[in-house]
Amino acid sequence: MHGALPDCDFSVFRVLAVDEVIIVTCKIPDKQRATDPLPTHLLKDNAVVLAKTSVENSAGRRHAS
Repeated sequence: MHGALPDCDFSVFRVLAVDEVIIVTCKIPDKQRATDPLPTHLLKDNAVVLAKTSVENSAGRRHAS
């Protein structure tokens, strides 16, 4: 397993917008492996629902802490 580079700092993250998640998800190449937990076409076909859920869940975690 590889460790983070010494000058990397993952302690600060910015909030992503639903639209940003959808755009990045739709740019994923249309290829997959048998070991992928979800086929790429299903991920892309459901990008809106998955992005909204992910962003809302992460927002809830930020407010709970």
